[in-house]
Amino acid sequence: MMHKPVIALVMDDALQNVGLKMLLEKYIPFARVYSFSSVDEMDEGLMSQIFHYFISRRQLDLHRQELMPMIHKVIVLGTFAELKDLKGIVHGLATDQTPHAFVKSLMGLQQQVHHGFSRYPAEMAESLREEDERVTSQLTAREKDIIKMVAQGKASKEIAGILHISPLTVNTHRKNIMDKLQAHSATQLVIYAVNHGLVSPDEI
Repeated sequence: MMHKPVIALVMDDALQNVGLKMLLEKYIPFARVYSFSSVDEMDEGLMSQIFHYFISRRQLDLHRQELMPMIHKVIVLGTFAELKDLKGIVHGLATDQTPHAFVKSLMGLQQQVHHGFSRYPAEMAESLREEDERVTSQLTAREKDIIKMVAQGKASKEIAGILHISPLTVNTHRKNIMDKLQAHSATQLVIYAVNHGLVSPDEI
């Protein structure tokens, strides 16, 4: 069975916790996401398994001493003003930006971590890499081109014009791609494209 990296989401606000948990599960689909309202709720056994902490600025300030040994795993969520003095110390993700900009920032962070799964523990990385290679090997070069263009926001008709094929053929390719990736939406194709370097987060 494939091991999944564990992500902890620690936010004081319950609505933020729920919303961000849904986002993380959507954009980092191969991870297990647990949400907490405080670092105090987490036991040591779970903390030892966590690959990344997405944490509010307030929780960082309250538990900075506990978190310092694992600060390389911490991503702080807060306004641009709240994150300003943390630059160069810890990764930050600004919450006071447009939803689209927030997703692009999240995808940028995810792309850094996903690349070859090199930052994961060896056994976990090998398991994730094998599954990833199994899925990717099923895709043709043409299908990868179409994934890239879908991620860039191009419609089937536009893709058809670029590739000199019919829109019906593009839609057939898209259906085959969705089946191979077990994807259920264009968003999942975007995630795949960013994670595999077919597009940069700035292109979506």
